[in-house]
Amino acid sequence: MTDDTHAKLDNLLRSANIRLGRIQRNRLAWLVDRYGAPTLGGHYEGLRHGGVIVLTEPPSGAAAELFYRSLHSGCAVAIPFGENPGFDFLKSKLTEFGTVSPSAEGPHELWWGGIGWSKLSASADGATIRPRIVSYYPFGSDPDDIRSLRRSLDELELDSHIEPVAAELGEQVLCFEKAEFLARMWQRYSEPLLFVEAGATLCEAPLLPSALGCDVALHKWNRWEMSARTLYLGRTARAGQLLRSWHHLAASYPSIWDGYLLDQPGASPPRKGRSTRCGCRAPTTP
Repeated sequence: MTDDTHAKLDNLLRSANIRLGRIQRNRLAWLVDRYGAPTLGGHYEGLRHGGVIVLTEPPSGAAAELFYRSLHSGCAVAIPFGENPGFDFLKSKLTEFGTVSPSAEGPHELWWGGIGWSKLSASADGATIRPRIVSYYPFGSDPDDIRSLRRSLDELELDSHIEPVAAELGEQVLCFEKAEFLARMWQRYSEPLLFVEAGATLCEAPLLPSALGCDVALHKWNRWEMSARTLYLGRTARAGQLLRSWHHLAASYPSIWDGYLLDQPGASPPRKGRSTRCGCRAPTTP
């Protein structure tokens, strides 16, 4: 990003009285570098030709529909007040790329999204860091359950670790057992981790989260429910903090669904565990 573009971004933020934390500002600059110059979203009609549109006021239902129709894959939408439920209708129409949580520097959540993944997927082509794929299967389960996963990992030449675990309930692995497994993997390996369920099959190398510089990436279904069936943990302090908090909660509430408990470290102060939940998809698993 050129000095002129940096200045334009800073001027836009000042003019709209938008206060961002350092990581939020860096993510917005990252978007501008890839999508183009930032503009404030004050109009909702007419085709847009690219760039980052920053929205500060929730649009009405009709305005949200017109705004959605004006976008294409070369546009990114940034909402620096992403926790405001007034934006929910518009966000439901877009693909959520990620969020950057509040901090002492920036008191609001930065949400970013757009139309499809094609623009961001190109970022994965230049990724130099490959995550280690980790998974488990309960003792005594059918080895065929992991055969397809092992085969796909071999074909993609991905480093991996798959092991049997002794689950208290036989073939049902509880949340605290999954979190405990991931905590051990976090201590054992130095590269980013991508956990997938043993029944998954990878169709391509999962490079997008590391290319985006994620702390944590995961799959969301029904647009808001988190799934722990696919979970990326970058080698950052924030990812480690979220993993420790999740592990602690899972041990305290062993019968609660793992996806719900995974959301809790990022939903309560200081919210750092969810600092860059970007690239939240699972394109390489069925």
